Amino acid sequence: MAQSKKTKPARMTVKVREAIVQDIQRITEIHNQAIIDRESLRDITPHPLKERLAWFKSLGNREAVIVAEIGNNVVGFCALQPFSPEEAFAHIGIPTIWIEKDFRAKGIGQKLAGKVHTLAKKRGYRKLMFFAYSFDREKMGYFKELGYEEVGVFKGHAKIKGKYMDVLAMERFL
Repeated sequence: MAQSKKTKPARMTVKVREAIVQDIQRITEIHNQAIIDRESLRDITPHPLKERLAWFKSLGNREAVIVAEIGNNVVGFCALQPFSPEEAFAHIGIPTIWIEKDFRAKGIGQKLAGKVHTLAKKRGYRKLMFFAYSFDREKMGYFKELGYEEVGVFKGHAKIKGKYMDVLAMERFL
């Protein structure tokens, strides 16, 4: 009996680029999916498209949105925003990475992170911070792989459906 040859699955070609206004529909869908799945720390209610479009158009020169696409389909995005408008914190950025559910754990977030780390440095950031629910060990492990270090826990920091949740802070120097 002849053995069948095992074939490796086709590699996905992921293109990372700066977002354009035409990407906002997909960005909104991906972001809202993460909110519903409880992947979002700050957002607990899905955003309407009109609101996300206004947000995108209001971005300043130190902010950015980049997308990951496979073929012509946006499957993830990363937003880079300042930690605070205060001058004392101008060197700190907050990157947030969002991946469509069916494309998570496929290396797309790493590609977005690599691009956003380079972009953040070019835009004058010295440090990036990330926040996660303290129970989300998988996400924390992922950010540790990207070079982030745990720096503290905010006890009872977020209130979700009447329950107070701890939030873990992580940072990475560029």
